[in-house]
Amino acid sequence: MLDTNLLLAVFQRKLDVLRELERLFEGDTYQLLVLEECLGELKKISAGVGEDARAAKSAQTYVNKLLESGSVQKVKGEKGDVDESIIDYAVRNGTTVATRDFKLRQVLRAKGVRVVTVHNDRLVLV
Repeated sequence: MLDTNLLLAVFQRKLDVLRELERLFEGDTYQLLVLEECLGELKKISAGVGEDARAAKSAQTYVNKLLESGSVQKVKGEKGDVDESIIDYAVRNGTTVATRDFKLRQVLRAKGVRVVTVHNDRLVLV
């Protein structure tokens, strides 16, 4: 599952997330997911100004292309808060979460969820 801040990193840090995931999970079968709520966060961020807004606009376009191609599946969270929805979905479905959010990573790991993050402009399992 791709978190909002990881999608922003694709454009802020010039990260080829698809290639990095392929490298990281080499040979494994996986389905990329994004919460509808994360798309809502991107929309809110893109309404602003500055680097984050530009990255969010680019991330929205990128995710929409991935959704259209079937490379990413959109899912609906069941909690009000985006992070709570990610945690809930990941725990219930055994989903690996890709995020740069330190606090979210801590909670996910404490609940036994596999986490992918960015380190030195590469994705790593932590």
